[in-house]
Formats: sequence, C-alpha cells, structure tokens
Amino acid sequence: MPDTFRACVSKIKRKAITMDFPRGPWKEKKAERICRGILAFLSMMGAALLGRFDKTRLPSEHLQDDTSSMVRLVASLFVVMTSLVLGFMINSAKNTYEANNRNTGMLATGIILLDRTRRGWARKHAGVP
Repeated sequence: MPDTFRACVSKIKRKAITMDFPRGPWKEKKAERICRGILAFLSMMGAALLGRFDKTRLPSEHLQDDTSSMVRLVASLFVVMTSLVLGFMINSAKNTYEANNRNTGMLATGIILLDRTRRGWARKHAGVP
C-alpha cells in the first residue's frame, strides 16, 4: 500500500511540474488594464491643465468668491454622496458575506449531526441482517 501511495504522489508531482498553464490571456488583460489606467490618468491631467489655463478666458462674474464657494459646495456634496454610496455598497457586501458564512456553518452543523445519527443507527443495527 505505501508503494502505491508513493507512486501516486510522484506521478502527481511530475504532472504538476510539467503542466503548462496558459499565460497569454492573463498578460493581455493586465496590459489592457494598465493602458486604461494610464489613459484615465492622462485625460484627468489634461482636463485639469485645460481648466487651469482656460481660467483666464472666463468672464469676471465666474471668478468671484461667491461662485468659487458655490463650486466648492457642490463638489463637496458630490464627495459626500459618493462616500455614502460606497459605504452602503461595502455594508451590503459585508452583510452578504456574513449571511453566506452563517449558512455554511449551519450546513456543516447539519452534516455533522446527520453523520452522528447515521453512526448511531449503524451501531444499533450492526447485528441485524
């Protein structure tokens, strides 16, 4: 029996060493993600620079303190709403994880109880043909 086990283990090791995993699609997806990130960064930097240099062409009423404070207020409102949405999404994911974890625990408990009951019946009816 141990020789069979050793042969099986060595066969698995040989197969694991010689196994060729596909590497192409993963690298392509990674490169695509990096390109998207760089493109997003460059477009945001371009928009920021355009806004900075285009500031001189705005009418004077758009450059007053009241307008600036209103823009800051609206931007902070967007930030608060975004953080609330992200908080709700994280809370929902946490609740789903906890529910799945609880259900898995209940399933494992049920399987253990079923196994104990089956063993008890097997001992009880061991002599019965």
